[in-house]
Amino acid sequence: MLTFEQGAIMRAWPPTEKDNAPAGFLAGQGWEWKSRAGASGPFTFVFEFPVPTSIERIELTRRSGTPPPSPQEPNTESLHLEGSSTAGDSGYSDLGTFQIKADSQPEAQSIAPGAKARWLRATIQPPSGEQAADLSELAVYGTPDANLANKPLAGTWLLFWNPESTDDPMFASGKLTDSPDWKKNNAQHYLWKIIQKGSELRGIECDERGGFYEEIGATQDGPHITWVPIGVRTERNPGILYPEGNVLVGGGRSNYIAMRISDANNCNPPSKPYGHGKKVLVLTPNADAGQYLPYEFASRDDPLYNGFRYIPGYAALFQASELAGIDTVALIDVCGAESEFAKWQSASFNDFIAAGHKLIIQDSDACTKTGYSFLPYPFTTSNPGARGEHGKNLILVESSTLGSDKTDPAHFIDATAYAKSLYNQLGDANTVTSQDPHWCGHFFGTNALNVNGFMHMFATYGRGMIIYDGFDRDDNSVPEYQKLVRLELQQKVPYDFKCTQLVTSGFLVSPSVEQKLMPGAAKTLKFPLEVLANQGYAGTVTLAAAAPPDAPWHTALSKTEVELKGDTKPFVLSLDVPAKVKAGRYMFTVTGTDAKNQAAHATIVLLVSKPALESALTKSKRIRIYGIHFDFNSATVRPESGPVIHEIADALTHHPEWKLTIEGHTDNVGGNAYNLDLSKRRAAAVKAILVAQYRIPTARLATAGYGATRPVATNNTDAGRALNRRVELVRQ
Repeated sequence: MLTFEQGAIMRAWPPTEKDNAPAGFLAGQGWEWKSRAGASGPFTFVFEFPVPTSIERIELTRRSGTPPPSPQEPNTESLHLEGSSTAGDSGYSDLGTFQIKADSQPEAQSIAPGAKARWLRATIQPPSGEQAADLSELAVYGTPDANLANKPLAGTWLLFWNPESTDDPMFASGKLTDSPDWKKNNAQHYLWKIIQKGSELRGIECDERGGFYEEIGATQDGPHITWVPIGVRTERNPGILYPEGNVLVGGGRSNYIAMRISDANNCNPPSKPYGHGKKVLVLTPNADAGQYLPYEFASRDDPLYNGFRYIPGYAALFQASELAGIDTVALIDVCGAESEFAKWQSASFNDFIAAGHKLIIQDSDACTKTGYSFLPYPFTTSNPGARGEHGKNLILVESSTLGSDKTDPAHFIDATAYAKSLYNQLGDANTVTSQDPHWCGHFFGTNALNVNGFMHMFATYGRGMIIYDGFDRDDNSVPEYQKLVRLELQQKVPYDFKCTQLVTSGFLVSPSVEQKLMPGAAKTLKFPLEVLANQGYAGTVTLAAAAPPDAPWHTALSKTEVELKGDTKPFVLSLDVPAKVKAGRYMFTVTGTDAKNQAAHATIVLLVSKPALESALTKSKRIRIYGIHFDFNSATVRPESGPVIHEIADALTHHPEWKLTIEGHTDNVGGNAYNLDLSKRRAAAVKAILVAQYRIPTARLATAGYGATRPVATNNTDAGRALNRRVELVRQ
């Protein structure tokens, strides 16, 4: 039977307003048609097949229980059939006239041998004064010629979903046009934008109003179009492409017709680019980059993520040509990435990374199921989805330029502060559940599904880098998350950091720490550490600490054995540091080992050196200090002066024999007497902090104020006056 599934469509039908849904024939749902009362015939329908077809027979069926047209003349209703291989409106030849029987069972009626047609014209002529028969089916049987269509599907298409609607303006004229007008009919129809390379197709289905979009994917084998599911979206019925490449027809559980239209037709354009600097291509399913934090800030002229230009685009319509001049690609909420991208799209990403660029992936909250099999290093995650869950557990496993402990202020991310934030939704974060030794673990946590794992990781590939950010996008108000996203963008490649905490580890000992140490006094340092079960690990872990040969100092662990059951266990490393320590780099190792001889390590690195201020006072008895700041015309010390005052206190602690005089100096703005008094009060304020906050004995500190009497630069310029406003330290 030649059906809708085989590509048969209706081209023309009676345009009488009250007829029963003639467009329903397009959907192959059976005729179920009856003309309105009083309508005069004849009633003509034109069908089209994808290719010329040898017509063998037809079947006409009336709906069960329908009376004949006339009790006196039960079989006077007839259907006249014509065929054409030329066009839908010309070249027809007679194929016969057939009676419409009164019973409900189909009756096969033969066509004369040799009949071939691509278009069939069926005309129903009711008797004078009668209305047409109530038909439920016209079935045509035959053998189609081979469809050798090899036109690509790529382009722009107008889509009719379930094309049997009686209210559809596209069918009001009684004819299906080859050139439908998208602008006049976008309220009820959808647009396809499709790209293609070889047999693989990807695209989007959308409407102009912006209320609907869907990603689509397919493979093409000549005239046969087979749709593939994208992410979690459902599969649709296969389609038949007409040889001219202008019509695509699919039928079955849901029917559709697609007509090729001009590529000038568009809907739902991508969001507007924002920002200036290095280009970041932000690919999302709907080309709306608003869920990407830097784009959101840039769109409102917030300078937090300056230095980049964010360019949104449709993920499914991605073309390799879009990568020209791009520094970083960000995949945001691309839940079905392994099916969303065709092989040629995926290959472009991998080549882009290997050439020395970054790929950043964010998918939490929006995606409850993800997969990245297209990457050189595939991985999977545990995805809680959008629960709005707070979290309390976040650990920086290993410092890097993507986020470090406080020994690296430029890259410091306070994991403890992140976890304590009232606004975090760490419970919604995705944790990595697969294991590939190429991935370096960074931040470790527990999500709302009680799954422990890495929420942030990275891997190098070629000269480039892949960064997975599993944190909830709703954390955009948490300063630590804001900085993490900024560091992702700023990360330079190639990246040569050799990580020690891999996602393959069944358990981890963390964190590794690098700490500066100033010699001068014996002390015991304590380092809080944890043993972390990764991805549900269970077992007993034995702990041991080792000191380097050049620093055989005493070490102690608060626990030497912990039992893990998919959880975390804290312990403390104590390290006794002697008073006399040579400058250098000392590395201490804490190792955890289980019964299967799996091992994990944390390293504690002590950088022993004298700070610049201490070194200067050692070599010279006088030093100028410009890092101590005061409120305007006041002796109140500003908070940003804290680090410098802390360094002065450390120097005094390391050298208990030292005594210092703190001198205050000003510029010449203001009266001499006022400046002299102000300089004395400022010197006294610094001494007060050293005594009160750092317990420096008052007898070791003297103060003096000289106002503007001892300038070190001209007072005729702003720069000179800034040099004259200072504190000087003098070692007695």
